[in-house]
Amino acid sequence: MIIEKFVGWSEQDETGLSYISDHAYIHYQIPQNAGKYPLVYIHGFGGSGVCWEITPDDRDGFTTLMLKRGFSAYVMDLPGRGRASRTTNTATVTPVADEMF
Repeated sequence: MIIEKFVGWSEQDETGLSYISDHAYIHYQIPQNAGKYPLVYIHGFGGSGVCWEITPDDRDGFTTLMLKRGFSAYVMDLPGRGRASRTTNTATVTPVADEMF
């Protein structure tokens, strides 16, 4: 059996061929008379879904603008980022670039 490792993500726990993974956080809004297709917003490296919700100067973000146009919005914070919080797995942690900001 081949077990792949993903660069930049937590290491796999190969004991018993299992993998420990943490939760994501998803904030969604569905307007009345929503269109057929929703929009899913996923942040970039080191970010969080908040970058889609508001701008740094507090103007409406893409989610609000598209909600006003009838699109459902699903904003994700990937595991270990933003509102999804850090991992619950006990391990030795090596600092990465986004933790130094």
